[in-house]
This record gives sequence, structure tokens and C-alpha cells, in this order.
Amino acid sequence: MRTSQPILVTGGGGFLGKALCRQLLDRGYRVRSFSRGAYPELTAWGVDCRQGSLQDITAVTAAMEGCSGVFHCAGNVNVWGRWKDLYATNVMGTENVLAAMRTNGIRSLVFTSSPSVVCTSHCLEGVDESCPYPTRYLSAYPETKALAEQKVMAADGTGVRTASIRPHFIWGPGDTQLLPNLIVARKQNLLRVIGARRNLVDAIYVDNAAQAHIQAFEMLEQDPDRVGGKTYFVGQEVPVSLWGFIDRMFESVGVEPLRTSKAIPLSFAYGFGYLCEKFYALFGIYDRLPPMTRFIALQMAHSGYFSHARATEDFGYHPSISIEEGLERLRAASLA
Repeated sequence: MRTSQPILVTGGGGFLGKALCRQLLDRGYRVRSFSRGAYPELTAWGVDCRQGSLQDITAVTAAMEGCSGVFHCAGNVNVWGRWKDLYATNVMGTENVLAAMRTNGIRSLVFTSSPSVVCTSHCLEGVDESCPYPTRYLSAYPETKALAEQKVMAADGTGVRTASIRPHFIWGPGDTQLLPNLIVARKQNLLRVIGARRNLVDAIYVDNAAQAHIQAFEMLEQDPDRVGGKTYFVGQEVPVSLWGFIDRMFESVGVEPLRTSKAIPLSFAYGFGYLCEKFYALFGIYDRLPPMTRFIALQMAHSGYFSHARATEDFGYHPSISIEEGLERLRAASLA
């Protein structure tokens, strides 16, 4: 049911946030964005853009005034950084979002989480949402996202209703991090295949990820007991070969693929990542990513794909954009 009140999207200027804003507008919602920077493209679309930090409770509360629901997509996604910085944004920022919702009397929240909140040192193959949080993390990013997700889930039924979406490997036109970083590493001859090339992963096209968020939100509005307090893995139709899919993305944008490159063992990459982390921490280098980290080594070598049955059953999620269509869109955007 559409209302005259806007929906707030935190991180509306980001990759997923923009896709969410666009789809919400297409569905007839009024949209407000809360981001650190200015995004003229959103303003041109008719989005009410507000600027501020998640760590500023006053700014967060003011941005939510008059809104009817919230998509909390903003966060610190750096896999390397100071714990206190990621905690301040991902955990304390989420606490501020929840507090601001209660102040403004807003009921429904969909939180953007990550499958990395349950990642361990082993492959995850077809697991569902019963998979527990690990007792130890190798990066502040998945740990602080897990802490934030737990706060969101615990808040359900305490004046707000909440659901958490865990999209994996979001890709597509407009990506400013994943594919661009892979391309830079490839062109500098720094990207290496890790492991045996057989690992399978979920990789979700950005519009499908946005679609899942909106479907969860609309079900949260219609039948909060059906989805409230639940987490959801979402992806494409089937998992893909990570390295084969990276090559397909490279070919779509005119970058030389990796298929003939020699792979390095996971044990070597993991050990090298450990040494890089120690060196960077010793010299206080937190403003740039080390050449390798243990977390990245495991992510690039292990399988990580998940059951999407709960999302399908609870709010009818099925990806609208196939992998082939997504790659064609990526190719067209690279030529534009």
C-alpha cells in the first residue's frame, strides 16, 4: 500500500542504494536518501536527498522525520580497517537508525546485511539461515555486520518490525567497488587465482538484490509476523564458478580474462595475508587495503552459496534479471 509519506534509504547514493531508490520510485513510492555525500543523479530522479553521518543521531533522526519506513543500506564495507571505525559506522550507526525510528514512530525496517556474517574458515555450500554465527572472525567487517544484524533482529517486536537481507557478491552496471577493484588489480597484474578454481558462489545482480529488499519490506508492511525478525539469503538462480564468472564479467567490459593465469595455493595466500595484516597493523596503515588478507584469501578460494528457499516462501523472491541479461547490461553500460 503506497502512502504519501516517503521511504528513507540510508546509503541511497551507493551501488545498491541507487538501485533501491530507482525501483521504489518506479513502484510509486516517494523516496528520501540519507548519505554522506551529494548525489545530483538522485535529485534529478526526484529523490529528497539529505546529507549526514550515521554516527550523528540528530541528523539521522531529522532525516527520518515524516517517513513511513526505512531501508538501512549504508555501512562501512572495508574488509580492512580499524575496528573502532567499522564498529562506529556499522554497529553504532545501526543503533542510531533504530533509535531514530522509535523517535519518529516508524515501524518497518529492512536491513542490508551480508552472508559474510556466517562465514568461517570452511566452505558454505547450500546452507540456510539456521547456519550459526561463528565464534571467531578474521575481519572487522563481517564481525561488525553480524553485531549490527543481531541488534536489528533483537529489535523486532520492540516498537519496530525488522527483516535482514543477505545478498552475496552484488554485481552489475554502476558498481563502484567490486568489479572496478578487480579490473585495477587485473590491469596491474596483481590479481591471482587462489585455490583450485572449483569454488562456487552466489552472485546476485544488483536489481535483483533491490527487488528482494522491496519484496521483504512490502511483506513486512502487510504481514509483519511472516517476516519480522528473520534473516534472508538471496542470490541468482544457481551458484556460479567464482573465477569463471569473474572472467565473464571481464570479457563483458573488455578486460583480459584470467583463465590462463596460474593459480596459487590457498595456504600460500592465507599465510601471505597474515603477514600483510601484521605489517600494515604494525605501521598503522589502515587507509588502504593490503595486497592480501586472510579473509580475502578464504573468500576467493572457498565455496559460498546459500539456500534462498526462505525468501521464496516468505515473500515470493525469484530473480527477475538472469545472469545472461545482467552480463549483457554490463556490456552495454561499458560501451555507453
